[in-house]
Amino acid sequence: MNASWEPQSGQAPMKSCAGTPERTAAAPPSPAITGRAGRLAAGPEPPVPAWPEIEAPVTVKLTDLIAFLQHPAGYFLRTRAGFSVPKPGEVPDDTLAADLDPLSKWAVKNRLVEGFAAGYDLAGLAARESATDGLPPGALGTDDLAAAGADASLLWGAALELGYDRSKMLPWSGVVKSGDYAVEGAVLADPDHAHLLAVTPTVLKGKQRLKAFVELVFLNLLEPDTVWKAILLGRGSQDKHLAITLGPLGRTPAERHQQAEMILTDLVDLFREGHRVPLPLPCESGYRWQRELGNGRNKAWGALRDAWETGRNSPESLDAAHLLLFADLRDTASLLESGFEEYCERLWLPILSRCREKLL
Repeated sequence: MNASWEPQSGQAPMKSCAGTPERTAAAPPSPAITGRAGRLAAGPEPPVPAWPEIEAPVTVKLTDLIAFLQHPAGYFLRTRAGFSVPKPGEVPDDTLAADLDPLSKWAVKNRLVEGFAAGYDLAGLAARESATDGLPPGALGTDDLAAAGADASLLWGAALELGYDRSKMLPWSGVVKSGDYAVEGAVLADPDHAHLLAVTPTVLKGKQRLKAFVELVFLNLLEPDTVWKAILLGRGSQDKHLAITLGPLGRTPAERHQQAEMILTDLVDLFREGHRVPLPLPCESGYRWQRELGNGRNKAWGALRDAWETGRNSPESLDAAHLLLFADLRDTASLLESGFEEYCERLWLPILSRCREKLL
């Protein structure tokens, strides 16, 4: 089903996160994109040295699997090259702000949500925030706090409607089989409401959906008798708030176990491939490409180009790990020629086909 992904005002019905991928139309040409053909015309490329052979562990930690899928290139550098690239903007700033920057606004909202979960009311939490030096002085700080309180209250109200109670979230841990390998880990879930539920003021992007889905798959292998769902409450686009539901994986315990085993085996296969060589599978770019394929390759191309190459908010091609490992894939056409599309289908199609979302 082809669907529009533009946010709608007011209460929106649940809808699937992806339509059926369309693979007949060609991507639109762009005179600014030369791809590999342009590079070959300029002369032969130097040979790329092969990475030394190495075997991935037989038992994979769930946290490692999620970390890899959220950033395959960064994980490869940490595990194979032995270093990580520091993120920019980490130098502390002790100047007095005239207004909260986006990260500071997020921090205030996050503290309020955490306070609600711990049992405090908004008045007490607001008083605590006002007593700190984290807000701008005077009316500026009051306005920022009021806006943060409204957003946090909206999210927390939605969580309460779904039965969220942190005290009922129990740890589920163990080792599950994945083909010839195994995955070991633990997740928190509420068996009474049969859900994993996360509440966050963060914009819900691909990596949040991915983490929730992998934990859902793992939990279905540990306890297939329960009809588990994963629910995310957070921000969507244009400052709207969003509820995302993933699952269930099947109607019967046998079907849920079979589906979970098949999906986890495919994810572990990706992990093992990405342990040997770096995979061109940037998380947000892959999510946006696969999500828009149901609306045609032209829209998918535009979404991918924005996430990978031209977007204002840190396009993924400029990520330090991608610059180090994929310097020849800076443009969208080259990325699509790299095997990216196949990797995206393997990772994102099982997630998006089991995903629904609505505006709060």
